Amino acid sequence: MSNDPENSSSPEKSSDPANSSIPEGASDPAKDNRPATPDEAGHPDEAGDAAPQDGADEGPGWLPAVMAATALMGIVGFIVCAGSTWYLFQQRTEFAIRTLQGAYIGEIEQSLLDPNTKSAVVAEIRVLADGLEKGKYDDSQAAEIMQGLLRLPVVQWGELQVVEAFLQQSEDQQKDDYLLQISRLKRAAEQGKITAMDVDEALDPVRVDDGNSVNGYSLGRPLTDAGVAEVAHRCELVADRESIPNEVFDEVRLEVIVRRAIERAARQ
Repeated sequence: MSNDPENSSSPEKSSDPANSSIPEGASDPAKDNRPATPDEAGHPDEAGDAAPQDGADEGPGWLPAVMAATALMGIVGFIVCAGSTWYLFQQRTEFAIRTLQGAYIGEIEQSLLDPNTKSAVVAEIRVLADGLEKGKYDDSQAAEIMQGLLRLPVVQWGELQVVEAFLQQSEDQQKDDYLLQISRLKRAAEQGKITAMDVDEALDPVRVDDGNSVNGYSLGRPLTDAGVAEVAHRCELVADRESIPNEVFDEVRLEVIVRRAIERAARQ
């Protein structure tokens, strides 16, 4: 009887446990009994422990320190600003004296005011500065006085005088009406109804840009009939707006306007 090679099992195959038939899904005893490697045990090697993983949380870093320093600097800045403001607020009289003596009087002396008006206005300002030094006015009054002076058309008054002098020598048939309108504008300033800005607007047609001037402009020379006529027209518009009577006012004096402005501000 012949043996079937396929059905017969050789001693080698029958004796090798690895070649033995293992049902599908069953565990291999040989593998179950051998020691687990470090990777299979779920323990990374030493090199893996030392290397940081991508996307790992490294903590807040310098952010808290930067935020604290910024907040601290903000607090310090606030304290410094508050202290400076308080100091300046307490030195209003001293600053007013320095402004009057160091800048305001010099600006008046360099203006186009006629000599008599100029000396009279400077005298009023010197009296004011002397009163501030002697404590005649407190800090609040000093601040009010300075604000009032800045609103007055003191320097602009000299430019109006130059325009008036030009008209007096002009042969224009309407020069009397032009002089009347300028007089009405001065009356509005005397009554405190207009400020330096209104006079600046009226004088704009006869001004030119001047880089050497503190204000950036100066009175154009020589004056022209057309420019002066436009100034008079603007003076009329301002006077009409403020309901100034249509008449000439000869007794409007700048030093009186300055004195009244100081007295009015001191009473507030």
